[in-house]
Amino acid sequence: MNFDGAKDRYIECLQEEVFRLNEALREERTQKISKKVEEKREVNPLYPSKDNQIDMLAKFLKYYIKRDLEKLVSRNPFYARSSVGSQRVKDSLDILSSEFFDLKWYISTYGLDIGDRNPIIHYLDNEKSLLFNPSCSFDVGRYAEKYPDVVESGQSLLLHYIRYGFKENRVKFKVQGKKSR
Repeated sequence: MNFDGAKDRYIECLQEEVFRLNEALREERTQKISKKVEEKREVNPLYPSKDNQIDMLAKFLKYYIKRDLEKLVSRNPFYARSSVGSQRVKDSLDILSSEFFDLKWYISTYGLDIGDRNPIIHYLDNEKSLLFNPSCSFDVGRYAEKYPDVVESGQSLLLHYIRYGFKENRVKFKVQGKKSR
């Protein structure tokens, strides 16, 4: 009798059974974890829902962008001395510090992939040519129509409002609908 072939088949059957049991155990653990998450949400309404998680992500992203820009300037003297680099960083920090750039709104409205690039830089690059709005509380297109002198000056409309327009009592417009133009 050939016991080696039977022994090999028996080992294979045992391995398959162990694999099947591991898969069943993994599935059971996954179900238990998702059930616990749902129970936590029911017990604690502050447990982050999907929308809250997106809000938290936007806050963290805003914090890290600001921190990285400040580090860039402090650690790289060449970048800080370069007029273009330092102005770009100053513009980005002014926008981040204002109440008129809503990171979550901007990313969802214009369909940005967060991994692609810094949303503030994306805004600064596209604001003039595409009239991208920074949030629902500042309509770039309507501000440009109302104040052509700002458009002629060539500066960012949002930065103009943050730095000068507010002090000059210029009117800012809220976005009507999801996007302007």
